[in-house]
Amino acid sequence: MEPKYYKQYFMKPFNFTNLDNVLTNKYYEKVDPLEYNIVLNQMGRAHSQDMSKGDCFTFDSCNYTSFYSRIEHWKCDENTQEHIYKTSSSNNAFKAVNRLVCRSSQNCLNDDDPDVGDFRDRIMGKQIFYSGTGIVYNTTLKTWFYTMDFTQGSCSPQSKDDKSIISASHTFKYENDKEVLFLANFFNSNETIQSFRIYLNQMNYKMNILYSSDSSKTSNGVYSYNTRIFSPCDYYYFKVITNSGKQIRYPTTGYLRIVDNQEKLLWNSNNNQGKLKANALN
Repeated sequence: MEPKYYKQYFMKPFNFTNLDNVLTNKYYEKVDPLEYNIVLNQMGRAHSQDMSKGDCFTFDSCNYTSFYSRIEHWKCDENTQEHIYKTSSSNNAFKAVNRLVCRSSQNCLNDDDPDVGDFRDRIMGKQIFYSGTGIVYNTTLKTWFYTMDFTQGSCSPQSKDDKSIISASHTFKYENDKEVLFLANFFNSNETIQSFRIYLNQMNYKMNILYSSDSSKTSNGVYSYNTRIFSPCDYYYFKVITNSGKQIRYPTTGYLRIVDNQEKLLWNSNNNQGKLKANALN
């Protein structure tokens, strides 16, 4: 993660201010991107569902089961760290993350402010390697509940599939639900991208580099594609072809789905809107 580019592309468009004093080089060096972990995703989603159903907002479960018991139940690293967030004003994940980074609605606290909290340390921590986020919407409360979990060690054995596309998903373009934004993070200094495309409803489109992670020395960076031509439940996946001829697909099998702002993102086993197999990136 390169803080200056993250702020440029994902904080400034939301009118956050004082960004020159946020995620500064003095306190945070550039770090490798966090790898998506399905168990952390499932654990985070389960807690968001619990908070939504029980109308509570706490690290412990609504029935008072402790946070540490919950971590043990999911067989996660005992050093798992968690952040929770709820909002009724927006379901945009970037805005939720940015509120936690900023610690303010708009004018962000300085890195050295005693009230800045520890979220910046989580996302920029050199000893944090995996993350998963669960988002649930309560239609009665008209509130989104977020749970974001981070660990040093994977909560379950990660598959041996190629992890060059370290994470990928979609969001809506700066709170504009008429335009969907696809994002993918490529991280493999040993491979150079020849082609990076998103396959969306029998069509495919070029993923363009949004920003490089290392001043274009390698193909590492964040890639994007946005469009107004989509429908809820459209399926998609990403594919990279490297100069060495290697083909890398994300997800390795199945598809991701576009959903509206009240539903979870699903991973499906086939392109016929088949049986739900597992939760994916939220």
